Amino acid sequence: MENKSSMKFDHENLGEISFGPTHKLVCSLVKYRTSDCKLRRYCDLRVNSYNATKNRYMFSKKGITIPKNKILDVISALNALPLDPPEGIPIEENKVIATIDKYKDLKICVSLTQYDGGPKVDIREYIVDNIKTYAGPTYKGVRFGYEMIAQVSEMLQLCANKLLDTKEDIDIVS
Repeated sequence: MENKSSMKFDHENLGEISFGPTHKLVCSLVKYRTSDCKLRRYCDLRVNSYNATKNRYMFSKKGITIPKNKILDVISALNALPLDPPEGIPIEENKVIATIDKYKDLKICVSLTQYDGGPKVDIREYIVDNIKTYAGPTYKGVRFGYEMIAQVSEMLQLCANKLLDTKEDIDIVS
């Protein structure tokens, strides 16, 4: 595990979708250089909240990072959903659409849920098979309206195109 103080992060904003007057969903390509001079890249999907005191949008903890080798799986899960929710058929609480292995004890789940009176899509990390500690959903994830599926999928595809066009590790020679 890298010491964060030895890494330099760079965010490239690839798109954003406003939902409500105080929140927006932002998709970024994040790059950071490790202490051994390797460049790492991943997709970051995050909710930014408006801070009236500072009169600007600020990053929040509400978000998820998606590695290069998993982003196409997330896009496929979103694209498998119909653009409009089925009429007259209520979406069950946390109906899992796809489960994608992220790391050994961590999965990314794409699910449908009812929240605030309407159907929502949830992309969230879940801890699994860890007897020693908590198992279940984490705070690392995003939930957005069902009507935003096409826009979110398009932003993630843009990020995937940039991620897959580059090498995962680039050694820097001084």
